[in-house]
Amino acid sequence: RDLEQARSRAADAGIFGSLWGNRVRVEVSGYWHQYEDLIVLGERDIPRLDTLSDYRALTLAERLQLESDVRAGLRQPLVVSVADPRVSFVNLPHSRAVGAEASFTAMPVPQVTLQGAYTYADTEVRLGTRLFRPGDRLPGMPQHQGSFTADLQVGLVAVGGTVRYVGERTAPFDYVTQVLGLGTLSSYTRYDMRVRIGLTDGLWLSMVGENLADEQYQEALGYPALGRMLRAGVQVSF
Repeated sequence: RDLEQARSRAADAGIFGSLWGNRVRVEVSGYWHQYEDLIVLGERDIPRLDTLSDYRALTLAERLQLESDVRAGLRQPLVVSVADPRVSFVNLPHSRAVGAEASFTAMPVPQVTLQGAYTYADTEVRLGTRLFRPGDRLPGMPQHQGSFTADLQVGLVAVGGTVRYVGERTAPFDYVTQVLGLGTLSSYTRYDMRVRIGLTDGLWLSMVGENLADEQYQEALGYPALGRMLRAGVQVSF
């Protein structure tokens, strides 16, 4: 109930065009975004303190002082168990993001399609909170990320693959980051592929491979992504 509604101001500009008889399309843009009162997870509660004998022995004034010291970062919170974590949302007073994006699509021959995209993001907390300090990067936003996809189709056979890179980024605040003392999500590169073969007009075989290099990474700290996975299927239409 105490949260303010987030507000933002943004400016974006870009150019796009085509080359070689529209076989290549390119788009490049830049952006400037300014945020006020972004709503983020940014505070930890003190769970079930009344179950602790040390806490029950405190006077009311001492309990208020304890909570004040914890919120100011002067003392560590009293925690009953990690099985009862609670974090809360706060307003991030002022932050900004500036960067650039580029993408292209190319069809050098009718059977081949190439696509690529890249994003650069420079983010900064301008006026923060106890846990998000001025100069910090916005959580969950990598400075560099990009992907490249290639697809080939010859008759009833289609083959494609995608490589995706996500750079290092600050982990969003949550209980795991606090307990483990971690705050950074590592960069990763992931490779996916797909094959579709038509035996007849109504019978297709397909195979999909995800994370072929078995990259160990986490989109959210404390939750490892799935490793290498292969799937095969048959599609029949009448």
